[in-house]
Amino acid sequence: MPTIFSRFVAAFARLRVRLAVLLLLALLATAAALGVWFEQLAAAALRERFGEMLAARVEAVSIDLDDRIAQRRQLLVEAAASLKVDADTLPDTAPQLVRRLSPLTALFESVVVVDAAGLIVADLPQRTGRVGLNVQFRDFFQRTRQTLQPQVSEPFVARTAGHRSLLVFTAPLKDARGHFAGMLVGTIDLYASELFGDFSRFRVGRQGYLTVSAVRSETVLFHPDPARRMKPVPLPDENPLLHRALAGWQGIAESRHGRHDSALYAYRRLSNADWLVGVVLPKAEIDAPLSALRGQLLVGAGTIAALSFAVFALLLFACLRPLDALRERLAALRDGEAPDGAVTTKGLAELQTVADTVAALHAEASAARRALAERDAERRALAAISPLGVFTVFADGTLHDANPAAVRLLAGEPSRLAGSAWYAGLAAGQREAIELLWRAGAARALPLRFDAARGDGPPTLALHFVPLPLDGPLRYLGVVEDISGREALRQALARERERALAVCEAVREAVVLSGPAGEVEYLNPAALALFGRRPAELAERSLSRLARFVDCSNGHPIDVGVPSVETDGRQIDLVRDDGSRVAVELTVTRVAGATGFEDHRVLVISEEVAARERRYARRWEALHDPLTHLYNRRGFHQALASLLDDGLRRNGEHVVAQLELDAFEPERAGAGPGDALLQEVAGLVAQSLRASDVVARLRRNAFALLLYDCPLPTAERLLSELLAALCQYRFEGADGRLHPVGASIGCTRVHGDDRTAGDVLARADARCLLARRRGSNRLVAEDDPVV
Repeated sequence: MPTIFSRFVAAFARLRVRLAVLLLLALLATAAALGVWFEQLAAAALRERFGEMLAARVEAVSIDLDDRIAQRRQLLVEAAASLKVDADTLPDTAPQLVRRLSPLTALFESVVVVDAAGLIVADLPQRTGRVGLNVQFRDFFQRTRQTLQPQVSEPFVARTAGHRSLLVFTAPLKDARGHFAGMLVGTIDLYASELFGDFSRFRVGRQGYLTVSAVRSETVLFHPDPARRMKPVPLPDENPLLHRALAGWQGIAESRHGRHDSALYAYRRLSNADWLVGVVLPKAEIDAPLSALRGQLLVGAGTIAALSFAVFALLLFACLRPLDALRERLAALRDGEAPDGAVTTKGLAELQTVADTVAALHAEASAARRALAERDAERRALAAISPLGVFTVFADGTLHDANPAAVRLLAGEPSRLAGSAWYAGLAAGQREAIELLWRAGAARALPLRFDAARGDGPPTLALHFVPLPLDGPLRYLGVVEDISGREALRQALARERERALAVCEAVREAVVLSGPAGEVEYLNPAALALFGRRPAELAERSLSRLARFVDCSNGHPIDVGVPSVETDGRQIDLVRDDGSRVAVELTVTRVAGATGFEDHRVLVISEEVAARERRYARRWEALHDPLTHLYNRRGFHQALASLLDDGLRRNGEHVVAQLELDAFEPERAGAGPGDALLQEVAGLVAQSLRASDVVARLRRNAFALLLYDCPLPTAERLLSELLAALCQYRFEGADGRLHPVGASIGCTRVHGDDRTAGDVLARADARCLLARRRGSNRLVAEDDPVV
């Protein structure tokens, strides 16, 4: 009894069912393609509309912020220009001058007058303790004094006044000769209603929001989440487009939002402040209308496809009804009920054409047989004159047919192969071995190579078989060829290659052969020793991954794997995996005139005289302490002097500290343990600081530290953590006991007027001495008085 599956297979074998299924699939594919196309158009239109909206919002906010900042800066500049001041009399006249500036309090939270030395000499409104403060080290004071131009400071968190975020506007005060006599300063709360206060109500859609970031300090100034304000901007892997905008780009684009989502961003920079305004709209909100549209498209497309399929299926079945008549007429022709060979049907003209074609098959069959006989004759004629041996054999190896070339190569004469196996004409030893391979099936599946025994010299033969797809007994087509000439040439090439390898392995220089893609194809023993690896680790690897080559003059890397690179005797450095450098001389030559070696190159690498390595070693020893491998006093002075000589970098915030061990008792621990103590403490100090900081050992138990680009509060935190780590540290002495190791630390900022490294170290040493006087494990910063 037929199963449901067998019925389905039988039904699917019918042409009309297949055409109906094909029609259904075509309709579904068309509906799906149209749906995807409409969805893409809708998505593009939505993104364009939202992009225009974000561009308009970010432009409006940027213009508004620019106007607010420009208005305050202009009013402050005009007020400063209206004041007649003198640098000597400004501290006395400032209280009267500041009362004339009371209208500015409508735009500023406070207005203060600063003299040429950086002291606040008057303020409005008056606040206890503000007059007399020194702002000479503030960035806005330094830039105003140097440029004599109004400035807008980077927002900062005030240490007083409730730790609010403030923005400072400055305008220089000039005397009658146009010299700097002081400056007028206006401050405003960053989150007051006059600046960012009304941004909390800013909305873009349901989930969009506004951000403002400081470009130079990469700080978030405004964010709907108060916890994100005055914090560093997100990392590049969370918001790469923001870092691109901080580098100068502005516009609209889609980018990552967090670590997993995405959003549409619009960024614009202000003209009157180094700020970046951004509007963010999550992509989920943009795609929300598409979800509803997608469902409607699916329902509509499915409905249209179903109705279309029903209509087209009925029409298809009606058009294919004449196929039944054609099937009946062909069955009659097969059974001999149409002796005249004519087949007629009623219906489509195409079906009648098929019927006529089938009727003509009888006449064409005879012509096909005659043509096949002619081709067989041609094949036999070609086989007779072919230099290749061509023959056919049965599955048991019996020869069926062979051309003259096959008989000559296999047996030498036809009588030795008549009615025998194809290998009967071979020498006895070869015949037995090949017979075993043939019976095992290996000779029929794999190519064979052997030397046939002849009186005039044994030719080398190559032989392979393919099965013939013919009716009747299984037969194989064999092709045999004399490859004696090619084999002799191959052996000559192999001997030549062995001689070339012997020469390469005998030379002392490292020799590397690289292919067209820069992959390593050969290395001689000198190259293996130079790279410090085994052959299995180097073969077929890219040359640029084996070692790094560096230009010794400027430290730039050199990619010798590039096929276009050619050089003759270039002096470079080879950098191994362990970081060690070897001074080498590199010669790169392209292989020319060798077939099969196009775009190959030969690299000859010879080690330079070790003079440069000895020079590096002497310089390192001159600047480093041999016990702790830290900088010595000379190296530290050189690093600090370089900072003071750098006019651009010295304006940053840098801190110098001196650390002295309090409980350092080498007489109790012994010379050896004392050295070990210093080495462990040096490692602890280096690990507690940043990788960019400089640590040096000045004398037996004293260390110096240089913290680059580090504000004093950050430096105090790092040094306090280091002091805590030293307090917890215990050293095992020669007596087997654990000895505590305390420390005293003094630190100071690098001032803009410092001229020598000794001046800075003297201040740090004085504060370190004060820390020791106050007791063990103390930190004295620059703000503590030295008495």
